[in-house]
Amino acid sequence: GEVRGVIHAAGVTDGALVQRRSIAACLAVMRPKIQGLYVLQRLFPVGELDFFVNCSSIGSVIPSVGQIAYCAANIFLDRWAADQALVSSAPCWSIGWDIWTESGMGRRSYQELKAAGAVPELVRAKEIALRNGITDREGAETFVRLLAQSAPHVVVSTQPLEDAVARRARSIAD
Repeated sequence: GEVRGVIHAAGVTDGALVQRRSIAACLAVMRPKIQGLYVLQRLFPVGELDFFVNCSSIGSVIPSVGQIAYCAANIFLDRWAADQALVSSAPCWSIGWDIWTESGMGRRSYQELKAAGAVPELVRAKEIALRNGITDREGAETFVRLLAQSAPHVVVSTQPLEDAVARRARSIAD
């Protein structure tokens, strides 16, 4: 069959303070999202699709310590969707997901932190985030609802955004 829509969900988490980052390390995190977007756009021109969805992160509006390249890549996806909304007939969205509890990058990074024997505070912070995260069912239901709206960038969280900002600020201060 013919491809009528694209869901771009590539991503690699970051994990080092900006002072310890190399350009190569930043590019390794950014490439799947940014280069992946350009490859998909070349293979499937937006004007020929029914929709194009970028799976972004809440981190594009509420950055995390150690996630600078990941945040930058997601900001790029958000901006691209906003630009496409101005010039394309096909709907384009960038969905800034909060952490998912049952699957996805957040769950994987938590398991990796535990296996690596990361500092207990970091593991505990990830556990709290996962407890407040999006379930697979909530995510699927939300995704379907978002396809009916017109804003090119939406942030999805189980918590009020103000609470998420305050929680992130506290984690940075600690």
